Amino acid sequence: MRSLFVAFLLLAAGTACADDLDNLKAAAMHYATAMKAVLALPQTSGCFETIAKATEYAAAKMAYYNAARQAMPALLQMAKGEQTDSRYGEELTEIFRGFREDQDEQATATLEAKLHQCLRSDERHEALMAVKRAQQIAEQFIKDFGRLEGV
Repeated sequence: MRSLFVAFLLLAAGTACADDLDNLKAAAMHYATAMKAVLALPQTSGCFETIAKATEYAAAKMAYYNAARQAMPALLQMAKGEQTDSRYGEELTEIFRGFREDQDEQATATLEAKLHQCLRSDERHEALMAVKRAQQIAEQFIKDFGRLEGV
């Protein structure tokens, strides 16, 4: 009976890790899409479009870093070689293929500059705060887990 319970727990843990990695992959796809949309914003984009893209981008960025935080135990298992299914790492690499490290910073700076050109409004303020909050979440994630490189 005890070994059956242990097997159930291991299966549940494996399923939870797979779910966390699937959630991370979905969040990464949404984040990459949102980043591409911001980087493709025309110079002449209006405030309505800019606010919408900023709100979407910030939500996608926050969801990505929250999913990455949730998936960290599974990611650490993969990094240590304890988990042999490397398809998640390959899929995440593919999602972000073509992105340079500075493109997130560029997208954030673009949004902030464009939002500052808009007339003051509650929507503009909320979009700016969302972009700043997303940046803080990303910075906190890197502060918490950036030292784990080369695990």
